[in-house]
Amino acid sequence: MLRRLLFLGLVVAFVWVVHSRFDEIRDLTATLLAGRWPWILSAILLQIVYWVSYALLFRASFAVVGVHSPLRSLIPLVLASVFVNSATPSGGTGGIALFVDDARRRGQSAARAAAGMLLVNIADFGSFLVVLTVGLVILLLLHDLVVYEIVTAFLMYTYVGVMVAVLLLGLWRPDRLRRLLQRVQQGVNRVGAWLRYPTILDENWSDNNSREFEAAANQIAAHPDRLLEMSGIGLVAHVINICTLYSIFLAFNIKGSLGIIIAGYAMTRLFWIISPTPNGIGIVEALMPVVYTSLGLETAGATIITVAYRGISFWFPFVLGFFLLRRSLLRNSGDEALPI
Repeated sequence: MLRRLLFLGLVVAFVWVVHSRFDEIRDLTATLLAGRWPWILSAILLQIVYWVSYALLFRASFAVVGVHSPLRSLIPLVLASVFVNSATPSGGTGGIALFVDDARRRGQSAARAAAGMLLVNIADFGSFLVVLTVGLVILLLLHDLVVYEIVTAFLMYTYVGVMVAVLLLGLWRPDRLRRLLQRVQQGVNRVGAWLRYPTILDENWSDNNSREFEAAANQIAAHPDRLLEMSGIGLVAHVINICTLYSIFLAFNIKGSLGIIIAGYAMTRLFWIISPTPNGIGIVEALMPVVYTSLGLETAGATIITVAYRGISFWFPFVLGFFLLRRSLLRNSGDEALPI
């Protein structure tokens, strides 16, 4: 019953997102129809390879913490998490809940699955920093690096740095990490009390998160080679995305050097991750034409590249993720779901 009610809520969220972005979706359809189909098809096939490789990253990360997940189960979950994280005000926790719930239903440890999700983020974002650094260097050499790009990149480096620092703290000083998270919890709830919502973080938040960080840190320390494997998979996934973007340039006969394509991808992904909206909805679409124009593309070409790449890499998985989530929720309607 809970899963059916949850699904009805997600249907409402799906309709709302599609309605609010209907003009963008209509422009996407018209744009793709105007492109050269061999290259459009190439971009779509590359994205299929990307999502498979991204699911492999999840499988490798879960294996480190002792959670065994078949690839055929992870691919639908990865796509469903795109929808959940975009359509619900969950701050990314909705997607985590999907994987934790799946592990629980298959008799695996939910706590270890949560620790595995932490490793996914570290490997994914850590490997992206390599691409981001190359992109920033290209922009710097082209004298095209502007303040908002520098600030957003700084936030990205800081975010990954904090995750790594907390992971190391969980390995070397778990008690200190627990106290640190308790202070964070108290501070957040104090602010929440001013807003008449004193339990933004529940009383178990600091203990649960400290255990997840500690478990992830210990597993990485025991298997450091696994971290290299995960980072390698993450880097390959980003290279596949760059190839997708290159295919889109070819699909619309838009000339762009390898440097422009790498820098464009780096900025697209950056504004996708560091954004006030889920998955950069509205932000990427607004900023990337400006970035491409500053790199020498004509305004029309910059807009076409942004719309086409965003559609293939985000909107297609978003819609597919909704239907995959629908199938999962209705199939398991007799089992109580974790809150998303």
